Amino acid sequence: LIITFRTSKDFDGQLLAFCHADTQTDRASDANIEIGATGTKTRWTTIHKTFVARRQSANLYLNLATNKGSLYFSEVIIVPIDEVK
Repeated sequence: LIITFRTSKDFDGQLLAFCHADTQTDRASDANIEIGATGTKTRWTTIHKTFVARRQSANLYLNLATNKGSLYFSEVIIVPIDEVK
């Protein structure tokens, strides 16, 4: 999972992304992951995390927790592990 984003200067919150790719989405596993970042990021920033999917599809949730400011996404990508070099 690769996420590229930036925030406004007045952003005071955090980005939280959840990817559920296990056959049971309510359990903790290496197929159900969380990734995030806190604070102001006025330049494009990329975060990433590897996971092992246990099914052909995934549920992706992009969440924002903040009191003020904006969050902008450039891209959100899920890359199959056999394509990672």
